[in-house]
Amino acid sequence: MSSQAFFWVNIGLGVILLAYFCNLKFRSSRVSKTQSGIFVYNGHNFDAYEVLGLPRNANQQQLKEMAEKIAQSQTGDKQFLEAAIKSLI
Repeated sequence: MSSQAFFWVNIGLGVILLAYFCNLKFRSSRVSKTQSGIFVYNGHNFDAYEVLGLPRNANQQQLKEMAEKIAQSQTGDKQFLEAAIKSLI
């Protein structure tokens, strides 16, 4: 194989690998908030459904009720709970 052919084969493989890895990154960033329920707070990952005590199949009405309940609460964890609600709505 000549050096020019070797060069073009390497360029082609590089482009294919780049397209593959960019596609994987793009696909993983498309996960909807309501599907995963995972949110990051203070550098840690949390499951919003578990934090809020809601079932995975909670509807929008249940989420709104929980948001109102959190808005009225005076606990120190209010920002944490609000972050969980925002990740689901």
